[in-house]
Amino acid sequence: MQRNSKNSKRYPQHFTSETRLEFIKFLPLKAPSVYSSSLKFRFKFYLKGEPLLNSTKNAIRGAFWTKPFIVLVLLLLLLIPLSFIDNLTYSRSETKQLAQDSILTPVGGELQIQGLAIVVPYAEVIEAIDKSNNELVKRRVEKNFIIVPKNYSLAAEIDPTYLKRGIFRVPIYNGDFALKADFEAINYTELGVDPARLNFDEAVLVLGVGNQKSFTASPALSLNGKELKQYHGNTEAKIFDRSLIYKLPASALSSDFSISGTLKIQGGEALHLAPIAQNSRFEISSTWASPSFGGGFIAKSREVSANGFKASWEVTGLAAGIAPAWLADQDTQIAMTSRRSYDDRNDAVSIGFIEPVNNYSLIKRCTDYALLFLAVPFLAIFLCEVYTHERIHPIQYLLIGLEDVVFYLLVLSLSEHMGFALSYAISAIAVSAIVFFYASAIFKGARWGIFITCVQLVSYAILYVILNSEDYALLMGSLMIFAVISLVMYFTRKLDWYDTAIPSGEKKQEQEPEI
Repeated sequence: MQRNSKNSKRYPQHFTSETRLEFIKFLPLKAPSVYSSSLKFRFKFYLKGEPLLNSTKNAIRGAFWTKPFIVLVLLLLLLIPLSFIDNLTYSRSETKQLAQDSILTPVGGELQIQGLAIVVPYAEVIEAIDKSNNELVKRRVEKNFIIVPKNYSLAAEIDPTYLKRGIFRVPIYNGDFALKADFEAINYTELGVDPARLNFDEAVLVLGVGNQKSFTASPALSLNGKELKQYHGNTEAKIFDRSLIYKLPASALSSDFSISGTLKIQGGEALHLAPIAQNSRFEISSTWASPSFGGGFIAKSREVSANGFKASWEVTGLAAGIAPAWLADQDTQIAMTSRRSYDDRNDAVSIGFIEPVNNYSLIKRCTDYALLFLAVPFLAIFLCEVYTHERIHPIQYLLIGLEDVVFYLLVLSLSEHMGFALSYAISAIAVSAIVFFYASAIFKGARWGIFITCVQLVSYAILYVILNSEDYALLMGSLMIFAVISLVMYFTRKLDWYDTAIPSGEKKQEQEPEI
């Protein structure tokens, strides 16, 4: 009875064994928080009521590290739509390539003039001992004696234009190539070749090309002013990928002679000229203002302006690895492309008629840097949140991040219809304007919206400079990261990260627990 009287004095009368029992104990533990100076953990034990889990969730929600962690997770989640845009860019690039191939195929693709050579059949008798019966066996071996010009020149003026397939276009060109090749009489003794084994009656002149569709007219070649006729009898003389064969008079090789003619050519995107001679000279001019000079040889002279370009090459046989003449098996090709993959032009003079800007490659590079340029606006929003004491929900972070992701999609879609620079500027301005109005609303002040918008615009400007300075992309990216981190350190140097961002702007007074 006395125990009951003591309990009745300590607890209200309504707390009986038949009613709800509530025990509240306060632990005045301090914890860091972004939004409060102190946090009191309350442990409530109910027979019926609020569970312990809710109090734990509230403690975690108020911890100072929670928001940066959420922002990091959101950045990683934004990589998912970025990967979709990256795949879309690749898909659109493939579609463009298919459209270009449909245009290039009828005109023969990239032009390849693989060279000019004389082929003379050569019969050699080889004696060997048959090991089965130890008898001497003679075997006739058919070879080709190949002679290249002493001097070989091509000169042309290329007239490029565009052909379109849907929204895609590809540069194609037409041109007349003036060909001239000088051959000198062969000293067979120096080469170790028996002239008696050469069949001069079957000697032919072979013109090598990559694709016969490249010719808009049958090439007219002449020997010392006398027209040569095409020949189809000696199939073994096709020493190039594709060949046009001309019959030579048997007496032609007994002295010096010249081959001249005009090649009416068409092609697309690029042309490749093989220096198969002791001395090769190429002179190419065009109205195309953005050529790409490649291949294995540097132009001796070149002039590029807004009105076009003019370039010339001089390549010796020593540099090209070409001998004056040699014996080869009939199944051996000397063509440049037969020994290498299609894209390897190290033994040729190459000129590419490229478009000034490849929007798909630039957008691919944009997405490569996307994570960095998404993190910078998020960091600006977080700093604004700290200084303004406004609580920004993760969904609001996500919406701004999605708007930044849409920027890359806008650039991709607009660049297919207009210049890359113009589409980039329109997309940057549109996204920045939306971010300005949204940031001004959530921070309840235009100045914070202006600040975040300026961060966006500066980021887009830096990204554009990086895209147009490929050689310095790594350096500029490193300097940007250094500058961003340094500025964050400067602006937050006096912040107490354990006592910041109270919604009222002042520290809350520590409340006494209710008993």
